[in-house]
Amino acid sequence: MRRHAVGIMNAIVIPRTASPPQQVSWIRLVWVAPLTVTAALAVNYAIKLVVQTLSPSLARMPQLSQPMITLTLLGAIGAVVAFVLVGLVTRRPFFWYPVVGLGALVLSWAPDIGLAMGGQWAGLAMRIMGPLTSIGMSEPSGRPPGAGTGGPPPGGGGGFTTPAEQVLVLMLLHLATALVCVVLLTRLTRQKPEVT
Repeated sequence: MRRHAVGIMNAIVIPRTASPPQQVSWIRLVWVAPLTVTAALAVNYAIKLVVQTLSPSLARMPQLSQPMITLTLLGAIGAVVAFVLVGLVTRRPFFWYPVVGLGALVLSWAPDIGLAMGGQWAGLAMRIMGPLTSIGMSEPSGRPPGAGTGGPPPGGGGGFTTPAEQVLVLMLLHLATALVCVVLLTRLTRQKPEVT
């Protein structure tokens, strides 16, 4: 009886075909890309309004002014460029792009964690992010806004740390940007299967 069952199983062979490559609709990307950047800005602006309403002390958080706009734009545009590259070099862009996005999100949190740790780590985070946050500002200082008055002393040492509440807001903004980019780019750019 067992031999009979094995024979039936061997007789029922489902042909395996290679899964077709996932196709990115480059035409759709033409309008999805600006939509993604705009949506990321809108979501982060909404988060800013909510957190400042819940905690009025965050109204003085300098990273929620021009640096938020600049870094959101850079992050979202970078996400679109990364999506294009993943779409060009992989057969499964809708699988691999979220993986790349997760890696980028974790990397983007490193400066925030450095700010929370204070001392040398905060100084390193400011040196890394300073040039990026000053894009679009009239007088770039090489350091994030607000770093001049309460930041670490010139040696990078000292007891300066960014309050945990502010670090969590920064991390939330990065998470929101990543989610908007991954969801919109992977959902709205899929090539529709051709009907035969």
